[in-house]
Amino acid sequence: MHNTKRKNAWLDYTPEELEKLEAFAQDYTRFISENKTERENAQPTEPASES
Repeated sequence: MHNTKRKNAWLDYTPEELEKLEAFAQDYTRFISENKTERENAQPTEPASES
Protein backbone atom coordinates (compact mmCIF):
# COMPACT_ATOMS: atom_id res chain seq x y z
CA MET A 1 0.00 0.00 0.00
CA HIS A 2 1.31 3.44 -0.89
CA ASN A 3 1.43 6.07 1.78
CA THR A 4 1.58 9.18 -0.38
CA LYS A 5 0.28 12.49 0.82
CA ARG A 6 -1.48 14.75 -1.62
CA LYS A 7 -0.91 18.47 -1.56
CA ASN A 8 -3.97 20.39 -0.39
CA ALA A 9 -5.19 22.29 -3.45
CA TRP A 10 -7.03 24.83 -1.29
CA LEU A 11 -3.67 26.17 -0.13
CA ASP A 12 -2.82 27.28 -3.69
CA TYR A 13 -5.77 29.66 -4.13
CA THR A 14 -5.20 33.38 -3.82
CA PRO A 15 -7.48 35.41 -1.53
CA GLU A 16 -9.20 36.80 -4.65
CA GLU A 17 -9.84 33.29 -6.00
CA LEU A 18 -11.21 32.21 -2.62
CA GLU A 19 -13.62 35.16 -2.67
CA LYS A 20 -14.83 34.14 -6.13
CA LEU A 21 -15.27 30.54 -5.00
CA GLU A 22 -17.25 31.67 -1.96
CA ALA A 23 -19.50 33.84 -4.13
CA PHE A 24 -20.06 30.92 -6.52
CA ALA A 25 -20.91 28.61 -3.61
CA GLN A 26 -23.42 31.11 -2.23
CA ASP A 27 -25.04 31.58 -5.65
CA TYR A 28 -25.23 27.81 -6.12
CA THR A 29 -26.79 27.31 -2.68
CA ARG A 30 -29.36 30.00 -3.45
CA PHE A 31 -30.12 28.41 -6.85
CA ILE A 32 -30.61 24.96 -5.32
CA SER A 33 -32.86 26.39 -2.60
CA GLU A 34 -35.00 28.33 -5.07
CA ASN A 35 -35.35 25.47 -7.56
CA LYS A 36 -36.75 22.62 -5.53
CA THR A 37 -39.40 21.75 -8.12
CA GLU A 38 -38.30 18.20 -8.68
CA ARG A 39 -37.97 17.41 -4.98
CA GLU A 40 -41.22 19.14 -4.03
CA ASN A 41 -43.33 17.65 -6.81
CA ALA A 42 -42.07 14.08 -6.90
CA GLN A 43 -44.65 11.63 -5.62
CA PRO A 44 -43.70 8.40 -3.88
CA THR A 45 -44.16 5.34 -6.05
CA GLU A 46 -46.09 2.22 -5.12
CA PRO A 47 -43.91 -0.62 -3.92
CA ALA A 48 -43.38 -3.32 -6.54
CA SER A 49 -45.74 -6.25 -6.09
CA GLU A 50 -44.20 -9.47 -4.93
CA SER A 51 -44.21 -12.31 -7.45
